[in-house]
Amino acid sequence: MIFVLISVLGLINAQRVFTIYQSESYDDGHTFTKPHPVGLEHGSPPHIMRHSSGVLIASYGYRLPPYGQRVMFSVDNGETWDVDYILRDDGPSSDLGYPATVELKDGSLLTVYYQQEKGRDNCVIMQSIWELPEGLI
Repeated sequence: MIFVLISVLGLINAQRVFTIYQSESYDDGHTFTKPHPVGLEHGSPPHIMRHSSGVLIASYGYRLPPYGQRVMFSVDNGETWDVDYILRDDGPSSDLGYPATVELKDGSLLTVYYQQEKGRDNCVIMQSIWELPEGLI
């Protein structure tokens, strides 16, 4: 079985700040491959989970305009990713992120994260309930 590790390497170089990288393990997590970008221009920090359908889902904050929360999907155990599915893009600033996603009993998904509300100085904990896009599985 392939184990997929999604990680953020924040200061690789000026073009790769807040870029998601991936490493694979083929020996039950004893060793990992050299990190490589997943094809996402911007986003971090990620949270990864496997849906009951087998789809890998990584949720992440998007800290460029339009600010918000996004997800990406892999149907082939992390070999390729469909990136930048927008959960919300209404953040008033880049102070957001750290999403975590869980599957609910009916197969829908709940993603929790922090983000500012428009017109407020402080961030709050928010949630989005959503479903996998049609035709993904």
